Amino acid sequence: MDNKGQYCLPGKWDKLFQVYFRSEEIKYSNKPENTAGTCFN
Repeated sequence: MDNKGQYCLPGKWDKLFQVYFRSEEIKYSNKPENTAGTCFN
């Protein structure tokens, strides 16, 4: 794994989720309601 940014887990949303990698930002967007899972630095 790269030390760039953080590593996040979708948590409850582990069926359909999209991962967006932006330099040091990782966002999980799923449905209109986005819920951030667990993030490790």
